[in-house]
Amino acid sequence: MTAELSAIEAAGAHIIYTAFSGPAGIPYASKWGEMQVPAASVGINVQA
Repeated sequence: MTAELSAIEAAGAHIIYTAFSGPAGIPYASKWGEMQVPAASVGINVQA
């Protein structure tokens, strides 16, 4: 997840749209907050 978020940050994105299904959303959100990526993260995380 670090490599992907680093690439998003380097690209200068302002918005990150996510659509997760399952447990992947929790580590993503944790890493996004930890890295303080300067882009708004919006989307859905469906835990089933």
